[in-house]
Amino acid sequence: IVAGSPQLARKLQFDRQRVEDLNQMRYLINDYYSAQNSLPPNMSDVRFTRFKDPETNLPYEYKKLNDSEYELCATVSLEINPHDPGIRDRYDYYGYESWYYHKAGRQCYRLTRPERDSIGKPIPSPVPVD
Repeated sequence: IVAGSPQLARKLQFDRQRVEDLNQMRYLINDYYSAQNSLPPNMSDVRFTRFKDPETNLPYEYKKLNDSEYELCATVSLEINPHDPGIRDRYDYYGYESWYYHKAGRQCYRLTRPERDSIGKPIPSPVPVD
């Protein structure tokens, strides 16, 4: 059985948490946009303050670029290459977001708020037939 070092396993766990945090932050930013019709100006809102780097305990970086785009940044420990054979078996990364696969070091991701037409569209209710 081949196993990585405890240090490698710890780095991988930190990176997994960072990826999960970025996912949750994106969903909460989308929810904020849906409710406020604007991107958050910063991460001071209580719903965002719990997101901190698991290793440094510092908040992730967020920057509102304009009315429709923002940037999320995190510093990751390990490079995860989607073209590396067996990557899914070793790292359990199944997502399509760009942050699932990354180089080591500080990484920033430019994201776009959801389109207004895709938020809160009512679902047609069935029409009763007499």
